[in-house]
Amino acid sequence: MEHDERGIPYGIRCGAYTPGHDVHYIQARLSGENGMGIPARIERVDDDGTIHFDDGTTLWNHDPERLRVILERFGNDVFLMSRGVLRLPNDTGAYLICVADTVNPCRADTAKVIPGESIADEIKRRGGTLRRIVRTPDPGADE
Repeated sequence: MEHDERGIPYGIRCGAYTPGHDVHYIQARLSGENGMGIPARIERVDDDGTIHFDDGTTLWNHDPERLRVILERFGNDVFLMSRGVLRLPNDTGAYLICVADTVNPCRADTAKVIPGESIADEIKRRGGTLRRIVRTPDPGADE
């Protein structure tokens, strides 16, 4: 498993941008525009991804192992941000984890590319999308 410069595993990239799965860059940006979030403290993370907070509330994430490594390394004090983002401060910034109110297991069809699928259909299936734009030269245009 690959790790970042702090030794934290990159974790699961299941291809879903639905609550509790991969953080979409727009989700991350918008959550940051609403401030640093509400301080919270995590008590424990169950093997099924259930995150227990010291106030008795729970949330869920699809990658409990990565979350545990981050908490062990940087502590259990976190911030609940808008748009389903959990902010975990580290020594130079923060890790962002997407959280959900309920368990929503990863599905095999979210990671695969379906040739010819419209962007709208992909967003509906995966909860968001990231596509590389490849520009082809227009043969009738002057360069």
